[in-house]
Amino acid sequence: MLRHIVLLTLKEETSSEAIDNIKAILKTMPANIPEISSYTVGQDLAVSNNTADIGIIADFAGVDEYLVYAKHPHHVDAIKNVIKPHVAQKSAMQIEL
Repeated sequence: MLRHIVLLTLKEETSSEAIDNIKAILKTMPANIPEISSYTVGQDLAVSNNTADIGIIADFAGVDEYLVYAKHPHHVDAIKNVIKPHVAQKSAMQIEL
């Protein structure tokens, strides 16, 4: 099993409406990409300093399923048109479970 972890730090000027749109599009991933086994999206609770704004944890049966997700048109389009314009910094990793 593979876990994909992403942390997004948004640009300061990102509006609350844009944040809601980012979260909404992210939450559509499991319905559009059946290779996703488990998927969680959350906004930082701001209880400590120097944290990211949005976190994503996605689980896949293996590397092949992750690669389908990574190249899936719904995922690529969401990143390009909804998410990336607002991202100041992104960190990602994949770990084996």
